[in-house]
Amino acid sequence: MSRDAAFQGTNVFLSRNLVPPEVFDALHDALRLQGASVFLCCDPSRNGPRDFHVISSPTHEKFEDLRARGCKLLGSQCVIACSKERRSFPDQDYTCCLAMDGVKILASGFEMAEKTEIEKLVSSMGGTLHSKTSSDISFVIVKNVLAAKYQWSLNVLKQPPVTINWLYRCRDEHRIVPIDPFRVLPFVGLTICVTRLPFILSFLSFVTPVDVAYVAAEGDKHKVAKRWGHIHVVTRKWLGQSIARKACLNEDSYPVPGIPVPSMKGQGCSVAALANHGNEHKSSQSFTSAFGDPNVSADPALSDVDQDLETTVSQTFLSETHLSNKEDACEMMHQQPNGRMYQDDRAQDSEAEDGGLYLSECRLMLVGFDS
Repeated sequence: MSRDAAFQGTNVFLSRNLVPPEVFDALHDALRLQGASVFLCCDPSRNGPRDFHVISSPTHEKFEDLRARGCKLLGSQCVIACSKERRSFPDQDYTCCLAMDGVKILASGFEMAEKTEIEKLVSSMGGTLHSKTSSDISFVIVKNVLAAKYQWSLNVLKQPPVTINWLYRCRDEHRIVPIDPFRVLPFVGLTICVTRLPFILSFLSFVTPVDVAYVAAEGDKHKVAKRWGHIHVVTRKWLGQSIARKACLNEDSYPVPGIPVPSMKGQGCSVAALANHGNEHKSSQSFTSAFGDPNVSADPALSDVDQDLETTVSQTFLSETHLSNKEDACEMMHQQPNGRMYQDDRAQDSEAEDGGLYLSECRLMLVGFDS
């Protein structure tokens, strides 16, 4: 053992009850090779600045107890990695591995308690959590597409944001796993509003989790959206291209003529409203004609998605979720962002050419009535 051994002067407590038996010998050898004083037991009273306890994972039954007593905890992967690289142990509460050593993470859209959890996850893998954007950010984690740094990650960093589940997977596998399976879906966190396009409503429920609130269409609904001033009213092309590119594209790039860009973008109640450019839409229409202008050349990626999803749209037309979503839509239509009910700004569906049969294609269930 050389004098410059990496673990010289440290006291490491290695208990067979806290680590898997298949790695015990390897850990023991690595610790002794780098000059650590090894104690083959668990002693929670030893929590000094040079005392370390090796534990298998944060899910171990003794983990929280040791942490509450102020013990510095090391994962098996951390001990092995530090030994191979001849580096000292990280001076923090818990380090499971060095998978994110030198990695900078930016989190956006989370509550303070959630950010605290994210910071623990990142630091446990040797990474650092940042609060401001910079060119050297490695990954961006957002709660939904309304997060302040979502568009920055897409357009400036040129990297799709990921969910917090990506961090958990990295920790479990002790490596930086591919981000593609953990990309934030295009409409997570949005309230998308449609009318007279029931197959789109069903399709949205099928593709990705979407909270469907009130309905917006040409005419009365557009007037209300314009009056409220904080609602995005976009063309159907926004929906199709967002799906094709697996990202929530900037709503300002898909304006509807006569509808101003919302001046209150970024508020928690922001809504993406889909404008209807025609009253007659049937399930036999293709996905391309529903989401894009047939006179405008389509995005090649979008065209491929259109063909693949046309069958899905037809199959989900008038699905059972359609009625419940419409019911929620009517209720949410009358609420302001602060929860107060609108009285004079209620916008009703304009009567169509079918003689006002606005309940056509609806399924109704009567419960609790006498015969």
